[in-house]
Amino acid sequence: MSGLVMGSRWMQGWQRLRGAPNTAPAPVWSVPALATMLLLQAAFSWTVPREWTEDTSPGIAPTERQVTIQSLGETTLASYAMSLYLQTFDSQSGRSLRIGSLDQAALRDWVARISATEPRSSYSLLLASRVYASAASPSEGRKMLNLVHDEFLKDPERRWPWIAHAVHVARHELHDMELAKTYARAIAQHATQPSVPSWARQLEVFLLEANSETEAARRLLGGLIESGQIKDQAELDFLMQRMQQLTDDSRLSTDQRHESLSTLGR
Repeated sequence: MSGLVMGSRWMQGWQRLRGAPNTAPAPVWSVPALATMLLLQAAFSWTVPREWTEDTSPGIAPTERQVTIQSLGETTLASYAMSLYLQTFDSQSGRSLRIGSLDQAALRDWVARISATEPRSSYSLLLASRVYASAASPSEGRKMLNLVHDEFLKDPERRWPWIAHAVHVARHELHDMELAKTYARAIAQHATQPSVPSWARQLEVFLLEANSETEAARRLLGGLIESGQIKDQAELDFLMQRMQQLTDDSRLSTDQRHESLSTLGR
């Protein structure tokens, strides 16, 4: 019985609602707007591919003129936007591509363009040395590190950290000691301001020591001391102590070699 009463009340309410006046008429532009939105949605659906295909190239890097015109002269903002585009390019449609599979030549062009657009920023060189060079094949990794080296030479005092990292990548990831020495030597020769830490200028010495080239490391350290680049007395004293230690190690190694030869001759 209660069900019939409830049903009757619901029907009465529905009839009153149907008979109620329309107090909020739809605006005249709503129908054309709805039709336009439906057309746009249909057009977008038609252009989107049904199957995702990976894009391994970020495309041709813009020219200096294009960057200037499109950014209205705001080079710092343009550099940030290009860096963001390049950094996130390997993430596409919710998928992540292997960085090593990307077009390495195009990546180098973009890095060079970003570096030229905002010389005070080294973010693109950070990407090049810490991300792209490590993820690429050995041959492509060398090309990326060489780009970092070339960009370093344009502003050694500001860009030395990235060529220092290139030393690490060349030695430990590419296993190319000679390339690592080349980059380390570039720091000692070109990054000579006091703002560059002593350990960065001594990287080649560390490499020679690690490669059991004690005598060469001693000569190189002696040249660094005699060059007059070291101004801080405490730092100079420390280097002199290292110099003495390397001299002792070199003499000890020579004595050991003589002892070994004497033993063989008996």
